[in-house]
Parts: sequence; C-alpha cells; structure tokens
Amino acid sequence: MGDTGATPPPPNELERLLELARAITAATTTAGSLAGALEATVDELFALSGHQGVTGTLIDHEAGEQVIVVDRARRAKTAVGNRRPLDEGLIGVVVASHQQLLMSDAGDDPRYSWDADPQVFHSMLLTPVVVASAPSPAASTRRSRRSRSARSPS
Repeated sequence: MGDTGATPPPPNELERLLELARAITAATTTAGSLAGALEATVDELFALSGHQGVTGTLIDHEAGEQVIVVDRARRAKTAVGNRRPLDEGLIGVVVASHQQLLMSDAGDDPRYSWDADPQVFHSMLLTPVVVASAPSPAASTRRSRRSRSARSPS
C-alpha cells in the first residue's frame, strides 16, 4: 500500500478516535433498523465529541426526500421530521456524489441552503452511508456557528 501523505493523529487523539469507534460499534450492533443504527451513531458522536450538533438524515427514495430522523445539538431547536427535496443543499450534494464532504465555512458555499435554523455553522462534515448502492442515511457534524446576518456577502 502506498504512502497517502497523511500524518497519523497523535496517540491521545488516536485513542479518542478508537474509543468513539468502539462506542458507535457497540451502540449500533443492537439496533433493529437503519434509523435505529443512525440514531445510535448520532447519539454517540454527539456525546463523545465537542461538536455543536450531529444530525442524521435518511433518504426516502420513493418520496424523493431527505428526512431528518435524529438531531442532537447544543441548542433548544431541533430539526427532527424536517423534509426537503432529495437534491437540495449540501446533503443533496453528498447523496448525488456518494462522497464525504468536509467544509470549513459551509454558509459561504453557494450550495448551502437551510432555513430551519437562522444559525449557520462554520465547519461541517457530511458523510454518506451507502446501502445496496443507494445512499440511504447521512450523518453530519457541526462545530462552530454564527447567525446568517453575520455572514459576509457572497
């Protein structure tokens, strides 16, 4: 296997990542459904990280929609139950590409569209989980946020 050029994380960070992987594995092995596994994953990510929020979105191919099934955040408002068209926003990009998306300032990306919350998160990691070659759930994590009114004009 060739050199990827990536620097391995320091030992304490590696331990933290392994503990997170163990916790997610333990939580998801007893899940009775895809939504249950996604919820367990989101719960563990949120509990064991410093993320401002972690959201789980299932893709309803028949309805052509993204459906938020779990949303954990360090704010009172939740987006659970929110439905959007399949191709809308950054989740739509991830669904179409089957590729993880890491953003340092999601609110400044022209593909960003989210009206459920006036806060815009700076950094986002969106990860598709593909089941039977169709992207089904996606998990996203958010670090810092600012209000939309504070965004610089594009």
